[in-house]
Amino acid sequence: MQDLERAGLISGHSVLSPQALLESGVSKHEVRQLLFSAFEDLLPDLVFVMHPHITAIRQQDIDRLRKIKPFKLIVWEGDAYSLTRKPPSISDMIFARNSDVVFTVGRGSLASNFKLLGARRIDWVPHCFEADRVPMLTDEQFKNLELKFDVSIIGNRSAHRIRSAPNWKQRARFIELAQEAFGNRLAVFGTGWSGESAKGPAPFDQQHLVISSSRITANWDHYAQVPFYFSNRLPISLASGSVHATTCHPGYREIFPSNVEKFLILASSPQELLNRIQDHLAKTKDEEYLQLKIKASRYAFKNFRQDDWFVRMLNFDGININPEGAKEAWTK
Repeated sequence: MQDLERAGLISGHSVLSPQALLESGVSKHEVRQLLFSAFEDLLPDLVFVMHPHITAIRQQDIDRLRKIKPFKLIVWEGDAYSLTRKPPSISDMIFARNSDVVFTVGRGSLASNFKLLGARRIDWVPHCFEADRVPMLTDEQFKNLELKFDVSIIGNRSAHRIRSAPNWKQRARFIELAQEAFGNRLAVFGTGWSGESAKGPAPFDQQHLVISSSRITANWDHYAQVPFYFSNRLPISLASGSVHATTCHPGYREIFPSNVEKFLILASSPQELLNRIQDHLAKTKDEEYLQLKIKASRYAFKNFRQDDWFVRMLNFDGININPEGAKEAWTK
């Protein structure tokens, strides 16, 4: 937002996190007063809400804001969830029914959940990567990378007895197959895994280093049947410079062009995914992997930068912010 303001593409902005304030001990009343004060100072045309699950904001609070100045309300829910695993809060319902648009990272149930809550318009936005956390390497930097692992996997094992993440058994099975197939040529980062390939958690801001040092990164998605869904693991892996292997969801043919097949491996079962990874490794030399890393990264930076999609969300009802001007602002 600061880049957009410096470039003159927006006149001002303000950021407030009710959840962070509440978790730090600020009372609900104080959170509301801070919101009213920030709103009255800025008088925004757009209000953008991320993850509205915990806010302390009531219907009367939104009514009060709209009496001060009418505005468009944009809601973005970047979590994939089911109604049984993450039941909607009162805050979710309030923001859904007051929204002008809700953006979800998948279609199907992820979108219909918000329709049940009263959202009138629901649009899709992909999971993206944050460019300030994933540096764009030069071609020369990619060519000088040391490839330490054939395959790396980043993801936690979920086996909660009552509310495990969907498809956790398939994820566990895929990692078992990969451990059997690759041995010490595999690195598994995350909690809950064991064996010689288990490396423990990887700090989020350092994951791009793990990814770029592997020939292939792999993942089996939770919510494997949700149309148009992929976790941020996919764009982060591609942007960091990796051939990425993952679950094939309905709708992918509309998202990904056919020319990405060399660096995006898709499969419909854990066994098929393992087979395709083994085939790719057998047919691809290291010199080719270094070239594919460059192509994967350039593709991700062109298509899945979070800041670019943020502008698209702000422009949901027309061109309020010049997208090309925004891209120039990001890259200065």
